Amino acid sequence: MNDELTMHHVPNLGLLLCAILSLSYCDSSVKEDIRNLGHKRVGVRLHAIESLSRNRDPRSIEALNNALNDPATRVRLKAIDVLAAIGDPSSVEPILTKIDDPERIVGLTAIEALGELRDTRAVESLSNLITRPDPNVRVTAITALGEIGSNKCTEIILGCLKDSDKYIRSAAILALSNIGDPRAINPLTEALSREVENDALSSLIVYALEKLDPDWVERESTDRAISNMISDFIDKKLTETKRRGIAATFGRINRHWKDEDWARKLKGEFLDRLNDKNPLVRESAAEGLGEFGDKSLFSHLYRALVNEPDWNVRCDLSHALGEIGDARAVKLLCRMLDDSIPRVRYSAAVALGKIGDTTAVIALTTALTDVKVPDGGPSVDIVIENPLDVFIAIARALGEIQDTRSADALKELLGSRSDLVRRAATAALGKIGDRVAVNTLVAALNDPSLDVRREAATALSKIGDKRAVQAMLEAVKSKRLHVRDVSRSLDMLDRDWRRIESTRLLVGEILRDFRHLDLETRMRAAEDLGEIADNRSTDVLMQELRNRNLPVVAGAHRFFLGQETTGYESVLIDALTFYGDTNMAERFLKSRNARLVRAARDWARRRNLTLFSWPIKENLIQ
Repeated sequence: MNDELTMHHVPNLGLLLCAILSLSYCDSSVKEDIRNLGHKRVGVRLHAIESLSRNRDPRSIEALNNALNDPATRVRLKAIDVLAAIGDPSSVEPILTKIDDPERIVGLTAIEALGELRDTRAVESLSNLITRPDPNVRVTAITALGEIGSNKCTEIILGCLKDSDKYIRSAAILALSNIGDPRAINPLTEALSREVENDALSSLIVYALEKLDPDWVERESTDRAISNMISDFIDKKLTETKRRGIAATFGRINRHWKDEDWARKLKGEFLDRLNDKNPLVRESAAEGLGEFGDKSLFSHLYRALVNEPDWNVRCDLSHALGEIGDARAVKLLCRMLDDSIPRVRYSAAVALGKIGDTTAVIALTTALTDVKVPDGGPSVDIVIENPLDVFIAIARALGEIQDTRSADALKELLGSRSDLVRRAATAALGKIGDRVAVNTLVAALNDPSLDVRREAATALSKIGDKRAVQAMLEAVKSKRLHVRDVSRSLDMLDRDWRRIESTRLLVGEILRDFRHLDLETRMRAAEDLGEIADNRSTDVLMQELRNRNLPVVAGAHRFFLGQETTGYESVLIDALTFYGDTNMAERFLKSRNARLVRAARDWARRRNLTLFSWPIKENLIQ
């Protein structure tokens, strides 16, 4: 019987012994790491913090809290990051003491960490920071309050919606959308009427309102905001930019706003003003009517344009007719292509492009060749008689009309000495989609301008002729383009382009010289390999990641962000630190990897920049 017990229990005793030894080792390791926090070498102290971050022993937390007072900035920053990631409530008070650290970067990192900890004990201290003169401190504090999300945070942040700094207002809108407090709905609706000239902020407010209340449009506060915007919309002195911004905001509130009773009254008001003696009043009326795009307005606008003596008003009437899109305006607009004032010709061309009627093609192509120019096509030499923006407008209009009869005239424009004219003509040829233009566009892959070369690749992909694949790869091989410039176009032409022989040869050529290239060229080559991402490219890049080749990692960072690189975050962060730029930081911010997100914010803070993770398409503040 005793033998039987022994046989059953020996394995359990072994497991128990292993557990005791493991605990003993862990205890010893923690004690050593804590001792190393006092080591004279910064690198040793940083390693100790990293080691302590991997366990949740209360002694580790206490030691890390004490490390916040380390004399080295790097150590204090590391300690804050680790404590924020651990998320222990006992770290809140110690981190609060660091918001006024002598090193600005430490203070900003502490503020961000308090947001990650989401503890209401930090609210009062963070609210006091909103009045600081440093905009980065204010933005970071507002963002942190939004993450904490208490009712008191809402009250504090609402006051920032009227701040003079658009970045502060943006941070406040995002924070309120995160908190989800319905008390923010009315103030946000009021803010909507103030932000009509900024598409990004206006869209961000609508995003926040929809998140707070899907039925916000039905609220009384929305009716008041609309009333305020209507009053501005009919203001005779309103700028064109603001009037268009208001119309765009109407559309964000209600896609069918033009059918509302108040919208019909607005149309009547503007129609009456078309006959005003003051040209500025007529101009604002034409601008306003153009925002409706209503075919019932055609006859009114047409008659007004025929009889209008003021060229500024004629431009706005042309725009309005273009928005309506009625082909009956084509003949009149074609005659305006001969107007003595370049801006009128420009407006007529834009309107004809919006209408898109093929009967305008002859007039538009004739307008391109009316002015005598030296051999080689239109050039900067003709700027006095026909400014470049008129040529660009005509080229774009021909692209919108998409009639193959205009291809020859557009090819001639590729001889212009203006990069902008050549680019517009290239884009137009792509929209027309005539295979006859393929050879011309392939030649444009050698254009002196990188923008024109990129546009040529895009145009070729729209035409869809697979012959362009080899031409694009040749342009990459000869360094006229990079793979990133053409990868989307190549995907449209041939989904298997990465597997063809030409691509394999290209990869071989890149790899042959890879280690002997100068820094900038090697980073570009790494980016190309990341875009191709075939087996050979992937193997080489992953090996460079393991070898901590920071320039290569920075160059191919988009590739690495799409791979499973858990455990290599420190390499990516170092690559950002030493070789990164704003684009790289913004991609880190969108990566959903907490360490990379913190690194991106840290990178931006050190350069006095503000990064936002936008939840909407309009991701740039204007």
